[in-house]
Amino acid sequence: MPVKAEERQFACALLFTWAVAFVLLSKVGESDAVSKVDFTIFYSGARVVLEGNADRFYDLSVQSEIQERLFGRANPMPFNHLPYELLPFLPLGLLPLRIAYTIFGAVNAGIAIAIVVLLQKDRSAAIKAAETSSERQVVRSGAVLLEPRNPLALTLFVILFLPVWVALGQGQDSLLLLFFIVLAYRHLTRGHFLAAGFFIGLTVFKFQIALPLLALLLLRGGRRFALGATCAIASVLIVSIALVGWNELLEYPAFIVQMDQGDLSGTMEGRKMSNLRGFTETIAGAKVPLLLHVVLHVTFGLLALLLCWRSRLPDSRYFGVAVLIAAILSYHMYTHDLSLLLLPLLIALQNRDETGWREVALLVCFGSIFAPWIHGYESLLSLIFFGIAGMTALNLSSQQRNLRPSI
Repeated sequence: MPVKAEERQFACALLFTWAVAFVLLSKVGESDAVSKVDFTIFYSGARVVLEGNADRFYDLSVQSEIQERLFGRANPMPFNHLPYELLPFLPLGLLPLRIAYTIFGAVNAGIAIAIVVLLQKDRSAAIKAAETSSERQVVRSGAVLLEPRNPLALTLFVILFLPVWVALGQGQDSLLLLFFIVLAYRHLTRGHFLAAGFFIGLTVFKFQIALPLLALLLLRGGRRFALGATCAIASVLIVSIALVGWNELLEYPAFIVQMDQGDLSGTMEGRKMSNLRGFTETIAGAKVPLLLHVVLHVTFGLLALLLCWRSRLPDSRYFGVAVLIAAILSYHMYTHDLSLLLLPLLIALQNRDETGWREVALLVCFGSIFAPWIHGYESLLSLIFFGIAGMTALNLSSQQRNLRPSI
């Protein structure tokens, strides 16, 4: 297919996808279900600041009162991220909930489209590199022919991934997290370690994923990566202090522990999470003590650091492994956060002409994530996630064989 015709089809597919997402999210915004979606967490957090209660931002009674008044919610779902993330939500907090949800849904769908565009650009750059360079040069540069190679198939691959739609429907911030990670991936694989570190540093609104990812990528990015991450983290802390004050920011760790161990522990139920915590509590069949979780996560994390420190993988595959390990080590991860798997999956599914047992097993596990019925069985989802992680890690850690595209 001529390049221009392919680009037109790609653009039409993206525009159609955004329009469908906007219409569907508008319907949700018009229904009573809008008061039950996760977007209300960010909306109520913005209302706390706008109503002049920033100095009591991490006071559960303040957040509970606002959510009961706005949504009639007896059991609150408090805002439990760093305050800087509220910057884009403050203007939305001035609007009625239904309008704010619809606007954020349109922006979120735009972020999903931007992710597809970035991945497509990376694919095009890798193909050009393969056409003009030797195989050794392509491998050394870390360029990866992200699958699927057809841009329309890539669009479907991303947009039909169920966790992406869960994130869109719930009004969650997981796609923003994935967007920053994809930007960091593009910069790191091009040797721009300062910019890569900066974008990973911006993801600390989900620190349970950002911190292990920072540690693993620091081994590859070195001082420049550390400098970029430090600048980003310092910036978001300054914004957070400006929003809620230094004293209130210091309350954040205690607030998180209170949510996990106190009366609101049901909002962070481990068996509903697709990570090491969810896997452990699924096997145990009950809530596991925090100390045991700490021991397991530290042990697994140190082992992962040791293996990554000795790894000779190209930057692209190393990044995919790092994202997988960070997802496994994350203490808090629900279905919408599984959208992070898109990047390592796309890297692992390259070279489809040489499909083996690992690729078949990976596709079987991956296909289960598309099945809506599976998301009613969180424990099974946790086990399937580990199947996906294991198969993807095998593919990522295997030696690259043939990076030339079949054109």
